[in-house]
Amino acid sequence: MSKPRAGTAFQSPKINVLVSFPYWEKNASSMKRVFDDHDPAMFRLLIDSGAFSAWTLGEEISLDSYMRFIRSLPSTWDVSCIQLDVVGDPVKTKENWLRMLDAGIDALPVFTRGGSFEVLDEYYAQSPLVMFGGIVQGKGNKNYIRHFMENNRGRPVHWLGFSDHNFMKHYRPFSVDSSTVTSAQRFGDFMYYAGAGKVKKLEKQHFVTEPPREFIQSCLRVGLTRKEIALLGQAKHWRGGADPTSWDTGKGIASLMVHIHQVYRGMDLERAIGTRYYIAQTTTATVGALFTSYEFLRERGRLV
Repeated sequence: MSKPRAGTAFQSPKINVLVSFPYWEKNASSMKRVFDDHDPAMFRLLIDSGAFSAWTLGEEISLDSYMRFIRSLPSTWDVSCIQLDVVGDPVKTKENWLRMLDAGIDALPVFTRGGSFEVLDEYYAQSPLVMFGGIVQGKGNKNYIRHFMENNRGRPVHWLGFSDHNFMKHYRPFSVDSSTVTSAQRFGDFMYYAGAGKVKKLEKQHFVTEPPREFIQSCLRVGLTRKEIALLGQAKHWRGGADPTSWDTGKGIASLMVHIHQVYRGMDLERAIGTRYYIAQTTTATVGALFTSYEFLRERGRLV
């Protein structure tokens, strides 16, 4: 990973993908294949340890297994890895990071609630980028983010699971990540890119008749045609998740269109404010949908 800096100039559009180790491990061969099948110049891959997901399920991630996995990733990929953190325990989190460094793995450290700014300085002394965790959406967390950013002295930071547009525009973090791209499949709504960094939502019921003009214009902006937009009026196109075959089968069309909007948004954000927008995915099919979305945008002349 090249050393990041605030306001890094945008050079070429790439897909920024985040995959957690447990999800990769479940489909290891097919997950690796989907990246192998594409030019490494097309993507940046960020690997998360999956500690938070494991914690919510009462499970545990093996540090040794995680390190073996990281070592197995091809050196030709633009890949970075987040250390294995311990939810709610800054001391053990730091110990894990030091163990990974001692093992020769250049893991990105996680700074979370309860950590001191002295420890943060130690992280930056050895890492070009720090991952800022424990800040999922919420009013109280927004206050904590303000406090952190005002004391971080402009150093490059990644916001884990937080991608509020107004905050990004004001503070311009080096990178963020989000999982909202899967909303069409999970909740039956459509998170679309309205431009200028903003995301808006329409529910499935809004497509019984013609959707709002703003939505149509947003879809046209990312390269969708009116005929393709009209598919959202048919219930069958909302069934199933996005994958590379969605255009051919009709399954998961709504979800694939959300992917197209989110990939476009990521490139637009990076071009405009320099922030990398990582899209979190959990399956081989949805990672493939990101590449399908990228190819769609390229074919329609919408890479920004």
